[in-house]
Amino acid sequence: MQSSGGGLRLSRREYVASKRSRHGSSTFTEAEIGRLLAAATTDPHPQIFAFVFIALHTAMRASEVLGLRREFVDLDKCVIHLSRSKTGARDVPISVNLRQFLDYYMRTTMAEGGWLFPSPTSASGHTEDLAKPWRRIVENGNLAGRSITRHTLRHTAITHLVNAGVDLPTVQRISGHKTFQMVCHYAHQNQEHVQAALSKLDSRIVAPAPSPINAANVMRDYTGITQPTTNGARGARQIPEKVGGPGWTRTSDQ
Repeated sequence: MQSSGGGLRLSRREYVASKRSRHGSSTFTEAEIGRLLAAATTDPHPQIFAFVFIALHTAMRASEVLGLRREFVDLDKCVIHLSRSKTGARDVPISVNLRQFLDYYMRTTMAEGGWLFPSPTSASGHTEDLAKPWRRIVENGNLAGRSITRHTLRHTAITHLVNAGVDLPTVQRISGHKTFQMVCHYAHQNQEHVQAALSKLDSRIVAPAPSPINAANVMRDYTGITQPTTNGARGARQIPEKVGGPGWTRTSDQ
């Protein structure tokens, strides 16, 4: 067994697969998120629902979620302070729904040693392994049978942010990615949000309906080259007078 570094222990095959395609793991749809949370609600493990809920709302890594302490959560400022993370210290914004949940969770849960996910049997004092309840809710939510790793919750949250049209710098601030290029990878995976953005642009550019054109009488020049016109007799070309010749008068712009 290999440790995922996020409380979900994987078999060697799963561990290698997740390393090879870290950003290629499955993404939960909105319907699948609902099924996963429903399964977590009825699971006997007392921490699995909170783990999934917080991870989906913050895009935090599993290890960051399980290592949360009460003093990290600032409900007044709506942020979670992470003093130690993979990419260094950062503040994770809290949504309205997550704020309400954390307020309730911290008031009704015994936080031994200040941990949000305490474990008296763990050397660290907090839960580090949620492999069994995780597998149960994946199976009970009819989500098994595809590549689902400990990274799927984070991957899902970031993907939904991008597809919702959130600008990439903001996504980077929420996800805590070290480089902007890593966030751009998510934008390249699904182009639906790009088409949605272009549709918004289309709605702002409204051209008047073209009037009927008699092609026999009007010839449009789309090449940028002015067509010769006629003057006087039919078919006779209009030739400009030679500059300085008879009949030529200097004007202020010549």
